[in-house]
Amino acid sequence: DKKLTDMAKQKGFSKSAVAALAIEEYARKESEQKK
Repeated sequence: DKKLTDMAKQKGFSKSAVAALAIEEYARKESEQKK
């Protein structure tokens, strides 16, 4: 998600941190769909 990576870059996160955020966001959406 471009918005997420742009926000992360502004805060100085590394690529691994961006990936972790993306995975976290994806997992959250997945769990919401299962409910």
